[in-house]
Amino acid sequence: MATSSLIQSLDATYSDGTTSVGLTPSNRRIEETFIANGTITAGQWVALDLTVANSDGDKSLKVVPADGNAAAGSGPPAITSTASIVVGVALAGASTGQRVEVVTRGMCEASVTESGSGINVGDALQISNTAGVAVITTGALIPVCGFLVDALAAAAGTATRTVYVRANWS
Repeated sequence: MATSSLIQSLDATYSDGTTSVGLTPSNRRIEETFIANGTITAGQWVALDLTVANSDGDKSLKVVPADGNAAAGSGPPAITSTASIVVGVALAGASTGQRVEVVTRGMCEASVTESGSGINVGDALQISNTAGVAVITTGALIPVCGFLVDALAAAAGTATRTVYVRANWS
């Protein structure tokens, strides 16, 4: 599950001069592998499933779509509350028991909704009452999960936008 962000490059290619180093030079995005404990779609914000009855290791391994409209421990499938630990954004869909790659810090495409007035670049995001979707921070005591990088116009509803995932747990 763990990855390292210690080795970074400022060059666009390796020493051979032709092989690309990846998405962009010195990409600061960190991805972690988790196990889906419910159906997850690409772009959904996910949180640790604290309802898992097994060891603490399982609680830090299994994720479900983050949902501010459910109390911790409700389900099935098990759902977390907004006070739970949001770990990031799923890069691909997964079913229960499958591995899912999650961006835990950095830029990615994520599900965001606006509440009539739009969201501007740089606005802080928190989990909404729709599973796996973030919304502009209301100032409530709910942790910020990321920041919008790609504006969302008023009346746009829910859309996929570029976000910067905030590393809440590292």
